[in-house]
Amino acid sequence: MSAPAPTSAEEVIQAFQMLDLRLDLLEDNREIVEKEEFTGERVLEARTALLIEVQSNFLPLLRQQLADLLDSFDFRAFPETPQPNFSDVLRNISSIEPNVVNIKTFIQSLSPWKLHRIVSRIDSTHGIMKKFRCDRLLEKTVDLMCTDMHDLVEAYIKVVASQSFTIDDRDRLNELTEACYYSIDLMIGWSNRSDHEILQQKWPGALEELDTALTALVEQLRVSPRPDNNIKMIDFLELGIPHLFLTDQSESDRPSDPIKPHLRHLFTAFIPIIKLARIFYRRVMKTPANRPAFTLHEVLNSYDLERLNCEVLSLARSIKLVLDLLKGLNRTDDPASSLQDLRTYASAPAEVLYCCMATIASSFVPSAPLVERNPSENNYRVLFYQLKSDFYTATEEFHKIINRMEPLNFYNYWYTFSPQRI
Repeated sequence: MSAPAPTSAEEVIQAFQMLDLRLDLLEDNREIVEKEEFTGERVLEARTALLIEVQSNFLPLLRQQLADLLDSFDFRAFPETPQPNFSDVLRNISSIEPNVVNIKTFIQSLSPWKLHRIVSRIDSTHGIMKKFRCDRLLEKTVDLMCTDMHDLVEAYIKVVASQSFTIDDRDRLNELTEACYYSIDLMIGWSNRSDHEILQQKWPGALEELDTALTALVEQLRVSPRPDNNIKMIDFLELGIPHLFLTDQSESDRPSDPIKPHLRHLFTAFIPIIKLARIFYRRVMKTPANRPAFTLHEVLNSYDLERLNCEVLSLARSIKLVLDLLKGLNRTDDPASSLQDLRTYASAPAEVLYCCMATIASSFVPSAPLVERNPSENNYRVLFYQLKSDFYTATEEFHKIINRMEPLNFYNYWYTFSPQRI
């Protein structure tokens, strides 16, 4: 009996393309319902068991399958030329496809419907099976398969098609495989993560946006003309921005619209608000020791958690809104309407911040005393009370500068948001 013909590169490429097609089809296609259905205890127990099964068996298996796939390309042979075993490659691809389908199907069954109008208000006692947790896990699953694994499969196709198998190819495939490992490991430990940890996944991105906005604003002020020589130079180190980083920027990266001299003081007054918002994000995410300073009460339902998430993310969006209004005021030749819009929304960041703090205060559970000498010190007060006061002061100063630019046209209701009234 003759031996089977060796597997060709074309067959491997075709198998990768079929796997890639399967990954592209793994979307969130749950049924949309108008009203939440009550989940019984037995159903919760069954779904919990399924989650544990996925975390303990299917996800670790996928991790091992990706490792075996990488090994079958023989990149460890360097500096000798690798000799990929295409038969093993094809076998590994065939084992991955049904596993990813099972993982996605099982995780989607943990929360089999999407609410059309609201998120769950009746799952406060569901623990690790709260709907927002299951929804986030499904999002992570789709991201893993439609982004991380998709990029990895495309890289494999490119390597096989080129027949190059270089060190750069090895490094690229290692990097993409490690990205898949990271996502898988995150999902494997999902049940051990608190609601607060899962909730804050998008908050670092908001903080990064504020960092970028602050850097751009300070650089824009630096290159803009000054009304006179008595204006104090901006202290870059005080703002936490390296001066060399700013001065080394290329001409194409610099702001195209210099700030008009008569608006310079207004732009400068908004810098403390951005800085304080950055401090808030750092405090709600972690301490300098990389540990959460607090967590949230376990009995919060998905609606409360999603509301807090929206409020925290809205802080960065509200600051971007005010920055856009400032830039519009700087560009316009008819500032009357732009100035009125700025007056209307100047307090938006403070309003959002106080809503966030009120929600956090209602469910705040300290992780550990923040003041070693006085363990009984109120952790919430240590984290947020002075920050709230400073934010109020900075916003009030920002309002004063706006109001000095021309006579008031309407009564200012800013007093509503003073810290004493929260």
